[in-house]
Amino acid sequence: MDPDPPHPIIDRPHEFSIADLRYHVGLDGTEPFIDMMLQRGSDLRRLRFFSPRQLVIDDGFPVPTSGMEILDVSKRQLGDLRVRVGDFEASHGAITFWARDVVDLDTLEAS
Repeated sequence: MDPDPPHPIIDRPHEFSIADLRYHVGLDGTEPFIDMMLQRGSDLRRLRFFSPRQLVIDDGFPVPTSGMEILDVSKRQLGDLRVRVGDFEASHGAITFWARDVVDLDTLEAS
């Protein structure tokens, strides 16, 4: 099987630190999501991951992970799961989960 390609939502996510992390559970009937703000120097990116599943936050968080990756897993045909957030270095403090989709919140708000 070919490796999953990087998701085009952000280039080189391993160069960013997690500046903010929020999990909306969806008890109000809305779709659950994770909002993640990533920072690299003065560059801030705000991403929303819809319907996250199997969230794991390893010991060591919030120390920045150095191997974060966001992968496009749509070719795996895993139902509605099309995004995988992982850590290719298995770093301390890594965050991993699956998601239905991911959007750039700044792009959405600008349109």
